[in-house]
Amino acid sequence: MWLGETSLRVRAFLHVSKVMTAFLKGGREGRGRISVPGGTSEEEEEEEEEEEEEEEEKEKEKKEKKKKKEEKEEEVVSELDMASVSSLLRAWILLSLHGCITSYPKRARSVPEDIRNCTVNPPYLPPTVIVTDERLKTLREHMKTHKLSAYIVPNTDAHLSEYVAERDKRLRWMTGFSGSEGTGVITLQKAVLFTDSRYWIQAERQMDCNWELQKSVWINSIGQWILKEVPAGETIGLDPFLFSVDTWLNYHQVLEGTNRTLDFLEVNLVDLVWGSERLPPPTNTIYRLADDFMGSTWQEKVASARRQMEEHSKKPTAILLSGLEETAWLFNLRGDDIPYTPVFYAYTLLTKTDISLFANRSRLSKEALQMLTAECPESPCVKVEDYDQIGASLRKYVRQDGVIIWIGTEYTTLGLYKEIPQENLLEDDFSPVMLSKAVKNSKEQKMMEAAHDSTIAGKISSAALRSFVKQAGPEAEGERGGGAEARRAQRRRRRRRRRRRRRRRRRRRRRRRRRRRRRRRRRRRRRRRRGRGRGGGGGGGGGGGGGGGEEEEEEEEEEEEEEEEEEEEEEEEEEEEEEEEEEEEEEEEEEEEIRDAVALIRYLVWLEKNVPKNTVDEVSGANYLDSLRREELHCKGPSFETISASGLNAALAHYSPSNLTSRKLSLNEMYLLDSGGQYFDGTTDITRTIHWGEPTAFQKEAYTRVLMGNIDLSKLVFPPRTSGRIVESFARRPLWEAGLNYGHGTGHGIGNFLSVHEWPVGFQSNNVPLDKGMFTSIEPGYYHDGEFGIRLEDVALVVQAKTKYSVQEDPYLTFKVVSLVPYARNLINESLLSQDQIQYINKYYETIRQIIGPELQRRQLEEEYRWLEKNTEPFSHASVLAASLGTLAEEEEEEEEEEEEEEEEEEEEEEEEKEKEKEKKKKKKKKKKKKKKKKKKKKKKKKKKKKKKKKKKKKKKKKKKKKKKKKKKKKNWRR
Repeated sequence: MWLGETSLRVRAFLHVSKVMTAFLKGGREGRGRISVPGGTSEEEEEEEEEEEEEEEEKEKEKKEKKKKKEEKEEEVVSELDMASVSSLLRAWILLSLHGCITSYPKRARSVPEDIRNCTVNPPYLPPTVIVTDERLKTLREHMKTHKLSAYIVPNTDAHLSEYVAERDKRLRWMTGFSGSEGTGVITLQKAVLFTDSRYWIQAERQMDCNWELQKSVWINSIGQWILKEVPAGETIGLDPFLFSVDTWLNYHQVLEGTNRTLDFLEVNLVDLVWGSERLPPPTNTIYRLADDFMGSTWQEKVASARRQMEEHSKKPTAILLSGLEETAWLFNLRGDDIPYTPVFYAYTLLTKTDISLFANRSRLSKEALQMLTAECPESPCVKVEDYDQIGASLRKYVRQDGVIIWIGTEYTTLGLYKEIPQENLLEDDFSPVMLSKAVKNSKEQKMMEAAHDSTIAGKISSAALRSFVKQAGPEAEGERGGGAEARRAQRRRRRRRRRRRRRRRRRRRRRRRRRRRRRRRRRRRRRRRRGRGRGGGGGGGGGGGGGGGEEEEEEEEEEEEEEEEEEEEEEEEEEEEEEEEEEEEEEEEEEEEIRDAVALIRYLVWLEKNVPKNTVDEVSGANYLDSLRREELHCKGPSFETISASGLNAALAHYSPSNLTSRKLSLNEMYLLDSGGQYFDGTTDITRTIHWGEPTAFQKEAYTRVLMGNIDLSKLVFPPRTSGRIVESFARRPLWEAGLNYGHGTGHGIGNFLSVHEWPVGFQSNNVPLDKGMFTSIEPGYYHDGEFGIRLEDVALVVQAKTKYSVQEDPYLTFKVVSLVPYARNLINESLLSQDQIQYINKYYETIRQIIGPELQRRQLEEEYRWLEKNTEPFSHASVLAASLGTLAEEEEEEEEEEEEEEEEEEEEEEEEKEKEKEKKKKKKKKKKKKKKKKKKKKKKKKKKKKKKKKKKKKKKKKKKKKKKKKKKKKNWRR
């Protein structure tokens, strides 16, 4: 079929090319006119006659052939006019292009099919793109009415949240780009998106050709681009309620002195273009946390904030909270206004005497209102005002004398900042509430650890949980424990806890009895010794009065001993009670390890069974994992959109699967899974990378180096108040040694049933120093563009380190990893690991076995338990020894590397020569075999020929004998 179509195209192409060459030839010979049907020009006839005469003189035969060709060409040309010539030109071009494109097998596209290509005409747009022609046209009309030459669109909301609700995704609606980091700038002629390396490929997939991609997010880069595109004397517009104070100051510094002005608009232009299609404000319920899920009461948190106000040298009179997490944490309230983050739209103004919560009162549940207004000296102790009244309240408050408002510039918008005069401002990067929230107290730490590998869920009463779920709304009905199965599991755990407590009480009683018996024995021995000593003294003389005095002294001593023993018993009982409480808490933590770790292990086992069947894709896998998490106790849902990325999609650090981009999970590709859950007692975030087939040597090395970076940072010991930016390089060092790196941050803070990315904790330059009680993620990675991606993420708690010496008053710090899921064993190259790193992995695997293994057995998840035992087997001593030898011989290896390379080159040459010799020998052997076969065949043929000859001879002899016999018979008969 392909050959037939090609031949037809070639014929058509040749025919058109002949016609065009005839036409061009006529033009070269002086035929400037095109003949029209019905007549010819006199010049053409004369030329023809002259040509004919010349041709007849030279060669008659050639002349006749040429005449025929010229007559045919002239006939074609005579039938053409200018329109026909243009049509022939079009046909010739189209046929040539069509032949080049379709007449041959299709080549690989120079641009991937899922990425836009604006260099062709018409431009190629993948199905993931949103066309923005009309939106940009309408926006530019509004810009002209406001006399703007440029308009800046950030990717945030009025509270500067990292993740925003659908109604606040203005940048996504304008561009089609759905990444979490980006800034759009629209001029009257151009539209540009600025984003970082995590989202470059994603932007090419989602934006149409109206938008240019600038690979930077620095405000200086954005400002320099604006200076190039916007002429002097023009105005740049922005919405002041979508920019922080620090961001505005950075823009102001870039544009200052350039004769360009920043105009603060009262109306958001994107909202005007969006119109009625934009979603309305949320109306869902704002609910309170159950008492058992609170780290401390809101009254205690408010008292702590006021105490910090008094201790500050500038004596602020109020604190303004703009961040949604700040208000939610302060009042122990939660909501569902933003996907994956349990917060609600609100502001808080906390003064020395009053507390104002700016949120819609109708949205607060009865339990939340009771909590905010109960047990207060004045009623109500928290004033609930309308959300939109924050500006008016600020203006009213700053009119008072001696007022100073303490703000965090990272989360305060420019719109609110303008309402406060400079003399009434106290500015810090973060508010005191934000810093207090980052450092978890002991109960919050236990709850956070519970969300990852254990829980205190057994302590919460069923009545409290029912009221909590009721006020959280009908959508939380399935969150009490994943339905009937989770409730049954909870009852079983309670029974087990009771049995364990009984056993421990019995053991303690036995210990107490043993201690009492030992004390009684000691007393008896003491009395006997004293009695012997007195008996010996009385035999020497008769002093009765002295004996009576000794008895009184003995009684006093006995009473003192009894009192001391009673005090010791009381102290021991108190210690035992404390131990009981600690053991119960540890018990509870160990028992609920089912939650995030077990859900993820169940998913990994499910993948191992189903990926070989080729039935799992990125979206279905992510959905199944979310369903497994929802079955766990106190789970409200995922903490962010699950990153389920296979193969080349994993090379995108923050890829989000969709029905348009989803790929099948394959045995021969890397699979990156970054997921987390929102539990009532904590938030989780964990990343694992898996390969079910045979990874390449480079993939194993890259994975191992990422793991080495994770381990080196996790076991690092560092001084107190150390910045995360300083220690962050420990996670990158193993990759740097191989010339590899990653473009995202090494970690971020984790909230307590709040945001999965909690500021200001982390390893970036603008984060606060690490302190005891902070939770952070540790997530190094490597991304090979267009092929695969690797990331290993664990959540760690900053704890006090056990050091040999303790010279300083403030102890040194380290990390305690609370994520308990094993790494991919088939991706680890043990030869690259040091002895300390291997020992760390073995200890980590031992912890996983001790905590998770029993829980899997209690749940009767035998298949998952076997998987866990297999994937947490300790690395052998031989590998540890090899690693230790490798570390000791590093210097020698460096010296020997050059020699080894030379030897390898020589060996390769020798191997090549050997291979050539082997090939020659093989050829010789083949030739010999062929010769032997030929000889054998010849021998067989000869034997066959001999046999045939013998047979023929025998037949001839038989025939002769028969003839002789017949002759004899005839002779005899005649006789």
